[in-house]
Amino acid sequence: MKGLLEELDYCECPLGEIILRRRKVLSLGGEIVYDVILNEEFLMSSLFHAAEDA
Repeated sequence: MKGLLEELDYCECPLGEIILRRRKVLSLGGEIVYDVILNEEFLMSSLFHAAEDA
């Protein structure tokens, strides 16, 4: 992974701009986290998955 943040994919869709990105969280020992961003707002993150586990 290059740097702390990497944009993996980008797409314009009917709901707006959607971005998939990967980032390294140094405060968590360098854990790799994947985020989905919709119109510059967090939609999903692999860091918070309690709802999906239930």
